[in-house]
Amino acid sequence: MGEFSDDDDDADFANFDLNAAIHAHAHAHAHASTSSSGAAAAAETHNPLKHASSSPPSSYNDDNNKRPKMMTMMAEDENVPPIDSNNDNDNDIMMNIPEQFKNAMTNSMQIHFGHCTFRPGQLAVLYSLLGEQVPMSSSTTNGTTTTNWKQGDVGGGGGGKDTCVFWATGGDCQVAKLNGRSGADIATFLGSSQSNLMAEERALNGEYRLIYITPEKLTSGGGFLDRLSNMHRYGSNHTNICLIAVDESHCVSEWGHDFRPSFLQIGPTLRHHPILKSIPLLALTATAVPRVQSDIVKKLCMRPSPTIAKKSFDRPNLKIVIRRKPRNGPVGAFEGITKEMAASIASKSVVSSGKSTIVYCSTKKEVEDTTAMITKLLAHHLVQQHDRLNETPAITLEQASQLASSVVKPYHAGLTYGQRTEAHTEFLIGKVAIIVATVAFGMGIDKPDIRRVIHWGACKTVEEYYQQMGRAGRDGLPAECIMYADSHDFAKYKDDFYLGGLSGEAKVATVHSMDALRDFAMSTDGCRRAALLNFFDEIPSFGKYCGTCDLCLDRKHHGDDQSRDFQWEGARVILCAVASCPSQAMSTIECIVKGASVEPYRYQRGIHPSKVAQKVASLKERMKRKRPVEYYKGLVPSLVQHGYLMQDTIKAKHEFAQRPYLVYNVTSKGMKVLVDGPIMLPVPLSVREQEALEEERKQKVISELKNKGVDMEQIPPEELEAGEGEAIAALKRWYSYVDSMTARGRTDIVNELDDLKNRIEAWRLDMAEKYRMAPASVMEEHLLVKVAYATASLRAGGRMDKDALVAAGVRSSGIDELTSVLGEWAKDAKSGMEGNDESSSDPMTFQPGQKFQPSNSWRFAVYKPNKKTGKATWEISYDRFVNGEHPLTIAMTQKSGKPIQVATVVGHILDALVQGRAVDLHRLSTAELPPNRSEWQELVRCSVETGIDVTGGESLLVLSIATNAHVQHQTLNSFLHRSRNFRARPRDVYDERLLIACYGESVCSEGTHREESGGECQME
Repeated sequence: MGEFSDDDDDADFANFDLNAAIHAHAHAHAHASTSSSGAAAAAETHNPLKHASSSPPSSYNDDNNKRPKMMTMMAEDENVPPIDSNNDNDNDIMMNIPEQFKNAMTNSMQIHFGHCTFRPGQLAVLYSLLGEQVPMSSSTTNGTTTTNWKQGDVGGGGGGKDTCVFWATGGDCQVAKLNGRSGADIATFLGSSQSNLMAEERALNGEYRLIYITPEKLTSGGGFLDRLSNMHRYGSNHTNICLIAVDESHCVSEWGHDFRPSFLQIGPTLRHHPILKSIPLLALTATAVPRVQSDIVKKLCMRPSPTIAKKSFDRPNLKIVIRRKPRNGPVGAFEGITKEMAASIASKSVVSSGKSTIVYCSTKKEVEDTTAMITKLLAHHLVQQHDRLNETPAITLEQASQLASSVVKPYHAGLTYGQRTEAHTEFLIGKVAIIVATVAFGMGIDKPDIRRVIHWGACKTVEEYYQQMGRAGRDGLPAECIMYADSHDFAKYKDDFYLGGLSGEAKVATVHSMDALRDFAMSTDGCRRAALLNFFDEIPSFGKYCGTCDLCLDRKHHGDDQSRDFQWEGARVILCAVASCPSQAMSTIECIVKGASVEPYRYQRGIHPSKVAQKVASLKERMKRKRPVEYYKGLVPSLVQHGYLMQDTIKAKHEFAQRPYLVYNVTSKGMKVLVDGPIMLPVPLSVREQEALEEERKQKVISELKNKGVDMEQIPPEELEAGEGEAIAALKRWYSYVDSMTARGRTDIVNELDDLKNRIEAWRLDMAEKYRMAPASVMEEHLLVKVAYATASLRAGGRMDKDALVAAGVRSSGIDELTSVLGEWAKDAKSGMEGNDESSSDPMTFQPGQKFQPSNSWRFAVYKPNKKTGKATWEISYDRFVNGEHPLTIAMTQKSGKPIQVATVVGHILDALVQGRAVDLHRLSTAELPPNRSEWQELVRCSVETGIDVTGGESLLVLSIATNAHVQHQTLNSFLHRSRNFRARPRDVYDERLLIACYGESVCSEGTHREESGGECQME
């Protein structure tokens, strides 16, 4: 069961020219006095590969020796001992191979392929096949030896029979490669995809040296086997079959990862045939554990103890990486690859040079969705790269999409044969750089320069994963194998859809391999390559750590920071959530971690949901910083791996199927640390990634603040360490506001903001000199910009309130002077605002101490609470206002640390009014002036003349239609100016929402308002 190539589907068995080797070896025996070079030359006259390239031999066989490769061969030969399975140098084996044999084989390879050395292990395999006198023996079903081929029978001068190697699997890809390299048609493929009707006739007439045949064709009946046996028996064209090689032989085993029933017929069909049973059998595979090897011997009816040649499973040129799926899905996973690819295309370099990529998905739908997403990302990056290089003419998004779709192709069984063939061929020759495929792709791919194999989602078994990742880097150059997977991705394979057709022992073995792959992918310590080799019962030659996988690189990069005590860094939050809701899926745990409630039946008996929410909140408060839910999910695999949690797979009963999913419970070890005690865990890669993002974000924030001239010493050290906090949030908000005005070209506003900040700084400096204290002790920088931001957001006529400054944190004996400074600035800056003079005349007034209570909420009002807090956004401001806080105070003292505009707070309180809540309009008017008489009358007049009900939910639609129809009406334009968008103009928002709350649902045609009970407002 072996493999001469890097993968199960390569044609490298033919690369060292078995036909020429047999002839050369025959001549070496027939002409013992002939030199090695003479024997090779004589073999050329008898070799059907005589037109093959005869370029000078290279000094070293780079293709064959760049990398060790697992190679398992099982041949029926009683005269050759088993070959060392892990000796890549083959020193001991080579000592037992006659020098004459080595010279004949090596010279033959030099002449026909230009290589002067064999890949480690190949020469030993050849010797096991050819040997000294009896190269092979085959066993029939009754165990008797039927055929012994003498060396003289295989070839030699005059009258000797030529040979033909027969494969049970293969494809036209390998055939094309062999024929292209030899300069003659020496191979053919027989199967359902063969379009040449004469191919079978020519093959059975002995015109080819190599025949690739699918198992289905081999066992199809219809006289094919008889014609095949006649070719062997009567030597059509002086040709017989010297060997039947079964590639992908693991497919014959139920315990293998890719069991195919059609393979089961190969052994019985051949061994029961009176003629073909005499032909020696060779089984080859790239992925077979000992149990599968034994099953292959049994199912192919080979003799009980065939010769087995194995090479190492290790692929040192492959960098193995496991990552959790990003929150934004394929966008996050393929952003970097598409950006790199766009740069390559934009720079006019070869698209697929060194970057050919296979992306494996588990379903056809995932293939199509992922292909579409990668194509979209690539198109956008192509446009950006084109703009960055300032190339003309400009490339449109449509043009970029067409280009992207030509280099990214899908491959799955739902496509036509022509579409699959086109995608396969274009990927092979380099026109397509990324192919997104189901696991069907790769069986027959012969491309040495695949630089990436990416799995979007988990594979089923270790063997399947190893086989697919093995398609990368066959040229021996560095390549990446990346799997994006979460714990729940593995659960689906426990479904009967994947396991239902397996027998008891085979099912157990498959589940074992599934679990092993899950543990391999979810592991946060150790070594990926070592874990793979251990699964295949191989001792790693590199020791404990390979130094190239993601875990080893992480260990090298982070040094001693390999394990941490996570008891106050999220682990106890997870344990608390799982203990509160045992035997629940991750979706339920996520809800608990977020602080939300779930259905009562999911909780442990006697536990109230509110108590759980309080406990989770208290645990999260003890953490150093706020974490997203993905952070907590990243801890779960480590908690499972180290025995704090137990993970089980159960099946949910649905109407038509049972879908498996994972549930979690706290173990006895976990219960011991539920309240107190260290929880030592290896630092998960997801945590590393999260911390890397946080560090990048922190450095960006600090850099931006430094560029703005902020004195970093004025920011608390803990905030600098975290990259966030009240001071940083306030400073970011202020400079972001200034930058936005600058970007809009509002230099007048920017100058006003600079003037405001300078006036506050001047006041601070005066107070510092007066009281002989540092300016920062008078008012910290972040508090200064909070006050400035709130003052700048005041509407015309608004004034900063002293009590609001005190509530915001200003502590100074000069607070009255500060209030005056802010008032003077507001008067100067707002004096030129439109409508300022009018707004201060004939104002609406409200009775102090009385709350306006609408009779009910507006009929179009929609209440949308936040899932996490259970309250609408406006309710937070409203509750604080009801508790006596001034809108200015609320604006300056947000929980996030970022100040908001006063108008935003006023809008929140008016939202409460629309929702039917009671509001003290007199207090509200101290923050922002209400509409005056002329404004009310203008609003009513517009409504009457246009026939638009400003309190109706359909008003915006009517306005949109009118605007699109280019209705030119001075009154309508005035109304549009006022009513286009409820949230675009804070003053208009005030007008309309107050109108809705105070005067109900309609406006009378006479222009008078229909009063509603429950409140009073009047014009004076």
